[in-house]
Amino acid sequence: MLASPLRRALRMLALSVATALAATALVLAPAHAATAATQGAGFGSWQPTSTHGWHGSMRVGDVHTYCILPGIPLPTGTSTDHGVRADAAGLSPQQLTGINFLVTRYGQTEDPVQAAAVGWAVKAIADWETTLRTFGYRGDSLAGAIDWTFSRLAPTHNARVQELALAYYAEGSVATPGVTDAAGTVVFLRDDADPLGGAVRVDTSAAEARGTLTLVGAVFADSGAAERGDVVPGEEYRISVAPAAEASPGRPVEVSAHGRFRIDTVAAVRYFTTPGGQDTAGPAGPVEFEVAGDDEVRHPLFSPTISTVALSTALPGERFIDDVTVEGDLTHWPRTPDGDRLPVRAHAAVYRLDAEPGEPSPDIPAGAVLVGELSLETQGDGPVHVVSGWTMDSPGWYVAVWSITREAQSPVVAAHLASAFAFTEAFASPTQITRVETPPPPIETEAPAAPDTPAEPAAPHASAQLAETGTDRQGLRGIAGMSVILLTAGLTAATLVHRRRFGDAVSIR
Repeated sequence: MLASPLRRALRMLALSVATALAATALVLAPAHAATAATQGAGFGSWQPTSTHGWHGSMRVGDVHTYCILPGIPLPTGTSTDHGVRADAAGLSPQQLTGINFLVTRYGQTEDPVQAAAVGWAVKAIADWETTLRTFGYRGDSLAGAIDWTFSRLAPTHNARVQELALAYYAEGSVATPGVTDAAGTVVFLRDDADPLGGAVRVDTSAAEARGTLTLVGAVFADSGAAERGDVVPGEEYRISVAPAAEASPGRPVEVSAHGRFRIDTVAAVRYFTTPGGQDTAGPAGPVEFEVAGDDEVRHPLFSPTISTVALSTALPGERFIDDVTVEGDLTHWPRTPDGDRLPVRAHAAVYRLDAEPGEPSPDIPAGAVLVGELSLETQGDGPVHVVSGWTMDSPGWYVAVWSITREAQSPVVAAHLASAFAFTEAFASPTQITRVETPPPPIETEAPAAPDTPAEPAAPHASAQLAETGTDRQGLRGIAGMSVILLTAGLTAATLVHRRRFGDAVSIR
């Protein structure tokens, strides 16, 4: 986003102050050592005064200088270099800008025709009337004044000197007043729809400046390069932030820019004075300044999606169970400075339908009833097992619809998502449906008939006692007694029979 009006006003105030201070420093620049001026390129007599004068440059050291006080003797003596000055010879900023432009672009030459043309144009800008009248011309045109002198001094070069001088004067006399110094700053503009996009701009009070800008942590969108030349102040250049995915995936990216700018339209000249002679002007050189700026922290984007596998069937009263996996472009999953993943939040709404859902759709169908919600936090390290806190009490089809939105995230995670980011599953994706079936009715069976009450048994006969078993001691005693009686009777009978048959036993002696 653009800087606030207050910040912009403060920035422009700072630039104005810096420019004013620099201009003051320029005016007060210390003088350099005196040097004798020598003949440069041009035509005429190299002496203080002569019939046709000297038309061209005067060399002071390695600099070609030109007269800015027409009608004054030629500066053939020792000249003093006053450095770059914005107050040379009392000339206005516009005059100084035009003169500096000419002596800089065209005046540093060894061509006598070009040097002579520059000399005429510079003097005409500095003092039009004196330039035309110095050698006796009474007309009102620069071409006429040159012809008046060069038709006798250098007739073969007369026409060309006129042609060039008129062209140079036209350029220099309309030059927009330049500067004596400048400053600037780099401004970054954000794109709310794309945190890694936006633009960069250089702000400076010197609209004529041109320079080179180098980005750190980003590239220019149209070229893919980090450096751009011929940058124009005030123009916006699209950029693309380039996160170092291998070195620090998912972590903030710092973006900055720096550059160097140059202004050739300078309201100053390199000022030389010569006692008893002309003041002369050499090139002030360009005004150069550096710019720099830091962007707000940028965050590389990631684009999460969701896949789910819900329990396919359940019974009334059971809970909704879902296994949720976050997928998509997760290279730049938000991380802490140490590289640990930050938790991402997801939310689901669960609906119930009486009839089986149709094909997946982005729309919630009519008749779907919201029955509950689910939520989770994940660091993207595998499926998350989610169990609802509520139960599915009615038969039907239960459909979960999961979503990840920027608004649901913590601020640091939200910064890694596009401003309008929102992912939502289609309704009725097959793996997000749980069917709750109606339980079968209970099986009905007849209760067994109650048994009849048995009759009291009759008292057993004596002979039946022998067939009974058990541990009745009284019965055992009766049986034993009867057995002894029968056994005794049998033995007695046997003895009687024996005696009747054989008689008494006879002992044998």
